[in-house]
Amino acid sequence: MDSLSSHPTDIPPVIFPNIPLVQVTDEELSQFAELIYKRTGIRVTPQKKNLLSNRLRRRLRETGMADFSAYYRLLLLPMKPICSATRTIGSGSAAV
Repeated sequence: MDSLSSHPTDIPPVIFPNIPLVQVTDEELSQFAELIYKRTGIRVTPQKKNLLSNRLRRRLRETGMADFSAYYRLLLLPMKPICSATRTIGSGSAAV
């Protein structure tokens, strides 16, 4: 049994192996830099455009996103919690 069949609800990402070696635009660089700074405190300067483009292209391949803008929009979506913090624990029922 492969790893995908053991998790039938998991959908593998669509892979775009031939994503052209484009770079983020100056506007995209600014958007990603602001997001990265807000979430991590790390500043991404314009001198890091090539580095950021390379890493983002890798993420595009891994996530199946078609372009930088689509990936940026994905990052802006609210994150879903891994588990529910509202479970009833010790309520006398079998559910935990």
